[in-house]
Amino acid sequence: MKKIYSLLLMSVMLAGFTSCLDTNEDNETSFTIGMYQRVVTDGTGDVSEFFNNNYYLTVNLTQGTVNIDVTATISKDKTLSFSTGTMTLTADQEMSAYRFSSPSITTQGSTISNFKGIIDLQHGVAYISFIVDNEKTVYGTANLPFMFNTTRITPSAEGEKEYDASELQYDFTINKSKMTATLLILNYITDSNNKGNSTQVAVFEGLDLKLTRDGYVISSPSVKSTTSGKGNVADAELKDVEFTIHSQGTRMEGTYTTDKYTANVTGTMFNEQSK
Repeated sequence: MKKIYSLLLMSVMLAGFTSCLDTNEDNETSFTIGMYQRVVTDGTGDVSEFFNNNYYLTVNLTQGTVNIDVTATISKDKTLSFSTGTMTLTADQEMSAYRFSSPSITTQGSTISNFKGIIDLQHGVAYISFIVDNEKTVYGTANLPFMFNTTRITPSAEGEKEYDASELQYDFTINKSKMTATLLILNYITDSNNKGNSTQVAVFEGLDLKLTRDGYVISSPSVKSTTSGKGNVADAELKDVEFTIHSQGTRMEGTYTTDKYTANVTGTMFNEQSK
């Protein structure tokens, strides 16, 4: 079934949790973020388990603190709930984000250690990791939006020059039950000469999903867009698609081919372009 995606909906999806803010009179901002959470067990191969969980954050920028109430599924039969307590936010100027960490926490007979993360409130992205009982490491990201990318466009036609496009954004939605992913490309380029068109949205469903120890591999030999309506690309087709999301879900490389060009992508979840 074809889906109609408006640019307004895309902006909400890519803005992440910033649309759910609730600020009180003490200048505390509270919000819930949905986390894509992978669990890696020590001693296993290049695999991980995947779970969807919600974390509840309370941020006080006046005091420079954050508290996180965590619900974390770490196996099919075990879910942990705990609060980090108040953590200090440390500004990372190069990434325009805040870092935080917590000492060990004991909950439900388990020990949580090395709890740490980074959050970009402006763009609505977050990364959190922690260790459970020195056996399992949990890696969580606020979904998989990549807004800081360079896409190298190599035209198929002879005589046309390669160029780098920085306006494309990529967002991945995971369907664990089907082991598939949906790829959304904002500012999609329909023609190799179409540089900087900011009104194109293309969505591709049913790509193959593989969970790795370091992230995800998302691929398809051929996939067609399922979008329609104004501002959406209804007839796009990608071939030889492969995206490798690594660094525990915060960086990625990818490639795909259209009938007009081949694209090679490098991207980050956080603003690391200045580094």
